[in-house]
Amino acid sequence: MNLPVVIVGCGYIGRLLALRLKAQNKEVLGIVKTEESRISLERESIPALQADITDSRLPLLLPYASAFVFSASSSRSGVEIFEQIFSVGLDHVLESSSGVPFVLISSTSLYSQVDGEWVDENSASIPTTPSGIILKKAEDKVLDRGGTVLRASGIYGPQRTYRIRGLLENKVRIDPRKKWINQIHGSDLAAAIEHFLTIPGLFNISDDLPTLEEDFYGWLCQNLDVPLPPIEPRPPHLKRGYSNKRISNKKAKSLGFTLDFPTFKEGYSSLIQTYKNTS
Repeated sequence: MNLPVVIVGCGYIGRLLALRLKAQNKEVLGIVKTEESRISLERESIPALQADITDSRLPLLLPYASAFVFSASSSRSGVEIFEQIFSVGLDHVLESSSGVPFVLISSTSLYSQVDGEWVDENSASIPTTPSGIILKKAEDKVLDRGGTVLRASGIYGPQRTYRIRGLLENKVRIDPRKKWINQIHGSDLAAAIEHFLTIPGLFNISDDLPTLEEDFYGWLCQNLDVPLPPIEPRPPHLKRGYSNKRISNKKAKSLGFTLDFPTFKEGYSSLIQTYKNTS
């Protein structure tokens, strides 16, 4: 009997991972918060279970699995809900996953460096926001039990085109502090989860080309034929705070991980074409 890979929080990335695994005839099960999400996944032939991961009865509902992937999202909710998900919810899933691989999808926002320096997995990670502190504790729980933590840079791809939308809606402001952007295409992150499913440790998942914000938007504006956004200070992000660094992916690549979209130019070219075709 083939046990499924259980994807807790089977949203944007979880769905990509599920489809990737199913294409290889592997069993999957998505855990989602709403019945609407469950129905949406099952329309794509992805088996799914609607459940509240913060409910103490969750361990009784979860099946035996070949691996667990925790990619839950707080859906832009407040700190209290974030803590419920990444503390209480994570504990419930960890209780059900003893003895099998466990992957937590985390964020490179936990690196709080501000001078544009290169950072890798050995660099200091001292979160400066309440959400960051909660997420770092979640990482430590997973790593302490021999699991895998993937720190992902900013995710983009089909259905994740917020930078293009923001530009076209005149909502983008370029930071005057020469800020670096680190990104990863959604399909590359899904591939990374599969690649590191049974490889424990901490890994940065980011593309090969951190890019200055003004250079990124300059390229995007040229290809979309729109003017460059104004340069204006912005307040720190409520959950991520302010940081400015370049993410190194050398450790992940040294273990055989490869990128289909090594820079934003490969990743955004098809997204730009889609916008041009529909405009």
